[in-house]
Amino acid sequence: LLRLVFETLPHRFSHRARGSRLDVLPRHVKLAVDFMHANMHLPLTVGDIAEAAGVSARSLQAGFQQYCGTTPILHLRRLRLEAVHVELSLPQNVLPIKEVALKWGFSHLGRFAQQYRETYGVHPSVTVKKAQGL
Repeated sequence: LLRLVFETLPHRFSHRARGSRLDVLPRHVKLAVDFMHANMHLPLTVGDIAEAAGVSARSLQAGFQQYCGTTPILHLRRLRLEAVHVELSLPQNVLPIKEVALKWGFSHLGRFAQQYRETYGVHPSVTVKKAQGL
């Protein structure tokens, strides 16, 4: 009973009791995140992710909102942007920005560039130039 009280009611040690949110994800959210990591290069929908996690799209949305503070699609976009950023930051990368963006599931290049700039504060081309030492 005390455990239930400490886990559900806010108190001054709530942040310590919760730990890392990724450590306490419900099974269906963890399955969804793992599925996204394995398939982020594919055109995924919320329905695809929910099916892989074994829940309804509504349950998946609710789980992500509660435990991740975002939606499944925004989480997937963040994963894809990170993958693009890592690849563009490698000095050995020889692929053009367009190819890297398409490879990681971005089909609208204008939106990709805008989202990249909003996330990292620079254009993708700046990241490439910095990685190549220019």
